[in-house]
Amino acid sequence: MKVYENTDKKNFEAVKALLVYGNGKQVFCTLNPIEDNIILSGQGVNARNLSALFDLIDRDPVAAGMQWRNERVLAGSPARTIWYAPPQKRDVFFNCANSRLMKISGRPMWFPGLIFSAGAKDLKVYAYRSPGRPCRETKLFRAPFWNVFDSDSVCLPSGARDNSHSETEWEEIFFRSAFSHPGGTVKRTVTRAEKLFPNLVKSGQKFPAAELIPAGKTVNDLMENGK
Repeated sequence: MKVYENTDKKNFEAVKALLVYGNGKQVFCTLNPIEDNIILSGQGVNARNLSALFDLIDRDPVAAGMQWRNERVLAGSPARTIWYAPPQKRDVFFNCANSRLMKISGRPMWFPGLIFSAGAKDLKVYAYRSPGRPCRETKLFRAPFWNVFDSDSVCLPSGARDNSHSETEWEEIFFRSAFSHPGGTVKRTVTRAEKLFPNLVKSGQKFPAAELIPAGKTVNDLMENGK
């Protein structure tokens, strides 16, 4: 069983097969050796094994092609990417019944540093307050915004779940969407948004670190939990 690759006239021979078994509710995978064009019995593989396999494929320019990744990416796997957006001034949008927030909709304010964790069709967001590029030990804080559930998942606008997105596309969805409602019961800032956001827009000051509430986890926890 051979595969012919046209680009540089190399021949590849199939040596292993990845088989996926399922019963409608659960799936498991085995990696099976191939001998004399026959797929033999294999061994079960877990997500970590598969991640290592996909990383190997990604390192092979013939098999997968070299692709530039955003320099702000902290960690990634075939299933999920974690990256950060440093503190910066952005326009903030609201679509709600609160008159104070509607008056500042579309005006610029300082956002804190944010860390995103995205799968194919879901997005989580946290804040951080340590200087420089976040590392594994960087402590996470609740993202100080509406439209974020207690699980720290973003309430996505209609249609955003229909396709997978790059890091840049996810950011565009998040930053250009209007905050319309609190996402749950978890407190996200020391001061209520109705008072805090208008004050930040008016003063032009950077987002106060003291307003951020600990999430009780680190970047490393996001990496280990896979979400």
